[in-house]
Amino acid sequence: MLGEATLSEKEADAYVDQYLNLIGSIERAMGRWKPLGAGRTSGSMDWGHAPRINVSVKATALSCLASPMDYEGSVAAILRRLRLICRRVREVNGFLCLDMETYRYKEIILESTDA
Repeated sequence: MLGEATLSEKEADAYVDQYLNLIGSIERAMGRWKPLGAGRTSGSMDWGHAPRINVSVKATALSCLASPMDYEGSVAAILRRLRLICRRVREVNGFLCLDMETYRYKEIILESTDA
């Protein structure tokens, strides 16, 4: 699922809903999968140590108004939605990767990980 240019808050909310639905679908399907490396390791993680669910998010897709000109507002808007996704990823013992995208948004995205 790609979130390139988000043009409205409604669209940003829809991206969050899509991520949450996708994580739920993968969680349900995961019960039918054997972990990778299952013959060589024990437990429910791939290779005995890697989360089986990996989610990559384009952070700027979570706010239509993300801009270095409104640093604090951009961080707050992204965080509001990112926390929902992050909470769900933690519930399924998954891994969340934030796509750094372009240098223009680097500081906003880094600040979003510190909050």
